[in-house]
Amino acid sequence: MTPETVTYRGDRAVVLRSDDIEVVVLPQRGAKIASLRHRPSGREWLLQPQDGLTDPPAYGSGFTQTEMFGWDEMLPTIDRTAYPDGEHRAAPLPDHGEVWAVPWETRLAGEALICSTSGRVLPYQVERTMRVEGPRMTLDYQLSAVGSGALWLLWAAHPQFAAAVAGTRIVLPVQVSRLLNVWPSRPPKIVAWPSPDAESIAGVPGGAGRKFYALPDAAVATAGLVDADGPWLRLTWDPALVPYLGIWLDNGAFARQAVIALEPSTGYYDDLALAVSNQRVPQIHPGGPLRWSLEVSLGGDGR
Repeated sequence: MTPETVTYRGDRAVVLRSDDIEVVVLPQRGAKIASLRHRPSGREWLLQPQDGLTDPPAYGSGFTQTEMFGWDEMLPTIDRTAYPDGEHRAAPLPDHGEVWAVPWETRLAGEALICSTSGRVLPYQVERTMRVEGPRMTLDYQLSAVGSGALWLLWAAHPQFAAAVAGTRIVLPVQVSRLLNVWPSRPPKIVAWPSPDAESIAGVPGGAGRKFYALPDAAVATAGLVDADGPWLRLTWDPALVPYLGIWLDNGAFARQAVIALEPSTGYYDDLALAVSNQRVPQIHPGGPLRWSLEVSLGGDGR
């Protein structure tokens, strides 16, 4: 179906629909995916705002000081940091990156919605093309350096999936046997997978959160969630282009409801400067954009 423009909680929004999925996008809020709903089961997978929306966040806002809901794009960092080297050395990069707190331009191309924006501190452009077909949403990304110099740029998806405290379980591929706990553990600590402390919100105390990464050599290409009563969600991607997977569990640490975020990422881990020092983030060269895709599938049968 052709995307249509609607009003969502007082904001201009674009809706994409199939018989199985309804997706709502807010262009003025970082092209946030505000809603991802499986229509046959009625399962809303993304944390929703409480009421009507206030003004969009200002550039440089602290992520947890704004209303937390939906799916945001993190670029060129997750943690607040300074650019590590070269012409842009020490340039300040805000909390959760730049692009979640700026308006994106949108245009339609048949049944696709194309959203794009540019960096403010660093010279880059990012474009996301969205399509919905049957039970799948496909996100195609293109990230380009603008100008004469190469740039280190870290991208991560940041979907705040609404989780039932005792009823939503994380599913990872069989080759994953260990995770790295990077928050709140100091220093980071290896933990076993699967583990009751990592598989669901039930293993996280109230008011606490945890951030894990699959180990870099795991070559993870998929991750999912399944509810005890059947609805499920699965993300898939190419690990040659998106080599890392972060997992954020929030049981009231920041979000007002239980959240599980499955976060495919091009960097390891949240701080761009640290990822550069680890040699685990791509350098984007002018004329050589990085392209990757993320597919989201939904179902209701527990499989």
